[in-house]
Amino acid sequence: MGEGAGRVESGLVEPGCELKIYAPRICGAVLVVIGVVWFGRGVGAIGGSFMSGRPVWAAVGAVCFVVGVALLAWGTAVRRRQVDGALDAEAGGAVAGQAEAGRAGEADGAAD
Repeated sequence: MGEGAGRVESGLVEPGCELKIYAPRICGAVLVVIGVVWFGRGVGAIGGSFMSGRPVWAAVGAVCFVVGVALLAWGTAVRRRQVDGALDAEAGGAVAGQAEAGRAGEADGAAD
């Protein structure tokens, strides 16, 4: 099984939501690479294309790069919030269980 299957079983990711987690990061990475190539062609650093030396492609490449970086950052932040939320929920359940056990112990001690 892949890495995503373990996350689904552990409760960190809802079943069927793997694509929502990885799609922004994958699209962001693709846009960053395309943006770098188009910018390079637009400024003439990469030759051999109709785009070479045309400033409009440098501008389009820069926009793609910025959007790609934004998608990467957003996708990573969303993933971190999901993991942190799942871990907080697990820790909260453990803390609540310990608190209930402590209260039960106090009640048993008071009854003696």
